[in-house]
Amino acid sequence: MRKLQLKQSQLALSSHSHMLEKIKLSFGFQKASFKGEKFKTRMQETRDAEILRTLIDFLVSAVIVMSACFGYGTYIYSYQRITDVTSACSATSKGSKSWWMPNSVSNFSSGFLFLRCHVIAVTRMCFGILMILAIAWLAFQRSSTTGSNMPITFNLILLGIICGFAGRFCTNTLGGDGNTWLMYWEVLCSIHLLGNLFPSLLYHVLHGPISVSHREQVVWLPYWVRRCLFYAAVGLILPALTGLLPFASLSDWKDHFVEEIKSIVIGDKIEA
Repeated sequence: MRKLQLKQSQLALSSHSHMLEKIKLSFGFQKASFKGEKFKTRMQETRDAEILRTLIDFLVSAVIVMSACFGYGTYIYSYQRITDVTSACSATSKGSKSWWMPNSVSNFSSGFLFLRCHVIAVTRMCFGILMILAIAWLAFQRSSTTGSNMPITFNLILLGIICGFAGRFCTNTLGGDGNTWLMYWEVLCSIHLLGNLFPSLLYHVLHGPISVSHREQVVWLPYWVRRCLFYAAVGLILPALTGLLPFASLSDWKDHFVEEIKSIVIGDKIEA
């Protein structure tokens, strides 16, 4: 009878130990899954911050590329408009002489008025581009100091509205099509706005889903191709179109660059 009771107590103890092992295993699995979810969340936050910094860097580079193309388009197709705007400065400086003023003082006054008139004319023509460059510099400074994303008000009000209409005014002043410039600029700002609103979705599209196991998924378009296309469009193609197309069409620019390449090649052959 005692042996039977001992066996029953041993069975009860073994069943309790099995239950404890199961509970430990379940707690271990829950702890592991919690650690995995925590690691995934931390990785997601890191990737979001990284892609937001990348967007800000590409915004600054896009503004620089757009400004360079804008200046080149102005030089090629709107040089006469600049000449007409600044030609009034010569008349202003000539008409400022007086009979009672010495020649040295009169020459200095005329030179000062001439310089002041040119500064005002150039500032009026480049007002939009200067504003866009200043705000892009502020965005770069803000991203380097705080490391946070740009708020919706910055994208929508400063970049989209204020810079958009300032650049439109500047383009119209220089003889270009301000509406064309505004359209491409708004497309560029909209891409950055959507990237700031949905960084996780953008990362998913460009880099794929976050996986703790680091297994690569087979997709119809490789992620490196997506990244190259997206960053080329945001950092080079759209800014170049924004700066060039307000002054001439794509066919005109194609003919212009073909002529430039021909002149360079023919010039090299003649020198050789």
